[in-house]
Amino acid sequence: MREMILVEHTIKSAVPTKLDAGLCELSRAAAILVQNRVVQKAIRCRTDFSQMRLHSGATLLQQILILRKSKREESSFLLGLLQKYPLEFEVPAEVGAQLQDCDPGSGQGAEELLLCYWLRALTLSIPVSAYWEKARLPFSFQALQEDGDITLRDCEIDNVSGVPHANGIVEALRGQAVQSLTLESFWENKAVCFPALRFGRDVERHIAVLGTRLFGSLIDKLVCLNQDAAQWQSGAEPIWSLFVRSESKTVQQNEKLAKARQFRGEQGEPQTYYLHCNLGDYRVHFRVEPKTRLVEIGYVGKHLPTALF
Repeated sequence: MREMILVEHTIKSAVPTKLDAGLCELSRAAAILVQNRVVQKAIRCRTDFSQMRLHSGATLLQQILILRKSKREESSFLLGLLQKYPLEFEVPAEVGAQLQDCDPGSGQGAEELLLCYWLRALTLSIPVSAYWEKARLPFSFQALQEDGDITLRDCEIDNVSGVPHANGIVEALRGQAVQSLTLESFWENKAVCFPALRFGRDVERHIAVLGTRLFGSLIDKLVCLNQDAAQWQSGAEPIWSLFVRSESKTVQQNEKLAKARQFRGEQGEPQTYYLHCNLGDYRVHFRVEPKTRLVEIGYVGKHLPTALF
């Protein structure tokens, strides 16, 4: 997982009227990254929160504790972050060596940006200027080469100053993960690729024997179902982007046919999966729980028996 590096300059220079809103937005954005396992629940910073003085004269820790009165969830998340300070605390030896041969310049936040480059980390900032509003920060630094020459390197650093930035990073990584899925890697990576879906325990076996012919089509169907589940706000079911239907009353009222649609749920308990969509000559069966807005995949395979065949 990647690391988050706090740009102290943006925190200390934020005026009081924008600081609380900025901290809340940062907290929500960082929580998204942690929940989606993009980053560790830790943050690198120049000093610990109790020593970081703000524009008002208070410390960052004091400001977060004040914020707790009205924004308990956001402040609690910030207080729960593991703080790594100073910036280069326990960085890998090879990164430390690279840093010694580089000059980040004197720009605000330059040291944090340079460390982000070598750690492949991302910055957390409050958008105190147009520069810090960007999702990708252009950055240049001088690097000493082995032959003694000094070259100028241009790069871009992932920056998070709000929830849209965090969502963009998550979606980009999810897209990459989905593209690289294989029959063998599916089960281990399903939660990363399809976070809005749940999978019954029997699906692992179903996927393993599916074969490569239909695997790509299955991934396309799951991408759609995941998006539908993520956007489900109300109603008995999501608004499906696929053609989804339930089994007929004939099937549901026939004990034998109904049992053929019963598989183990995520926790191992028996569940019945009537909803389904087509996968060529195969089917994907799933169920929903309106109260919790759960969409759980229970079966992937050949057409299940009906009263006709």
